[in-house]
Amino acid sequence: MMSVDLSVVPEHFRRYVQLITEEGNILDILAHQTSLDVDFYASISAEKSTFRYAENKWTIKEVLQHVIDTERIFQFRALCIARNESQALNGFDENAYAKAANGNHRSWEDLQAEFHLVRQASLALFRSFELTVWKNSGKVGNYEITVEGLIYSVLGHSLHHEKIIRERYL
Repeated sequence: MMSVDLSVVPEHFRRYVQLITEEGNILDILAHQTSLDVDFYASISAEKSTFRYAENKWTIKEVLQHVIDTERIFQFRALCIARNESQALNGFDENAYAKAANGNHRSWEDLQAEFHLVRQASLALFRSFELTVWKNSGKVGNYEITVEGLIYSVLGHSLHHEKIIRERYL
């Protein structure tokens, strides 16, 4: 099993990474989880995708848009760190991104297709990295993270939001 050293994952990402229970190569796990995620989102109706469980909470569409945006940001960060970027990378305000994304104005089918494409892009990018760069560390905002930590965070973050959807929306 390729396990991640939680000390290289920022505190606020550790709860996500700890949701990964499958053992083995993280890229194989991510690929397997992709098919499960695609099936999961396909099981949600377009009508249900606009549901929010409380006032001022995101709809399922907005949650999926957030997962997509965050995965893209994690890809970018992993690429920068893998390529030895010396500058600190910026954080992002997830609520501002969600508001600007207007996920509710998109079709549910389009969001699902985009999620699948973004995940395929993540897998292609992460598979392109030599294992030696997985330990490269970079600064994001006020914390350090490794390429490996970002790969685990992609999966953990997605699992976190799927869990919330199951528990609070469905």
